[in-house]
Amino acid sequence: MKTVKYNFCVGKMQEFRVEDYWAEYIQELNRQEYNNDHAETRRHTSYCENQHNIATEYQLVENLVINREVKQLIENILEKLEPTQRKLIEKIYLENISLREIAHVLGVSEAAISHRRDRALAKLRKYFDKGVNF
Repeated sequence: MKTVKYNFCVGKMQEFRVEDYWAEYIQELNRQEYNNDHAETRRHTSYCENQHNIATEYQLVENLVINREVKQLIENILEKLEPTQRKLIEKIYLENISLREIAHVLGVSEAAISHRRDRALAKLRKYFDKGVNF
């Protein structure tokens, strides 16, 4: 005879004395239940991780597509500018060169570069306001 512990659903635990055969059978059932629960937890965790990975990969692909579209849109917009205006905007906003540095290289005042930038931006705004298809 062996002692077996049983947990009732109301939270009470009771010990019973049972034949060895029944004790082994109950122990085997408990082991199978534990293994099934453990396997289910692994499956659930794996499924959740896969769903997260799929969502993350989808977001990365979506961001790449959006970035390409935005890059193409910017290139199309810049083509609307005169070559000197386009170069100026690229230096200021893409290459992060200061107005002072550009003015020094071109041998003009910083105010002149600022004025040129403002005219180029106004031209771009005009295209946006008209709703020109890029």
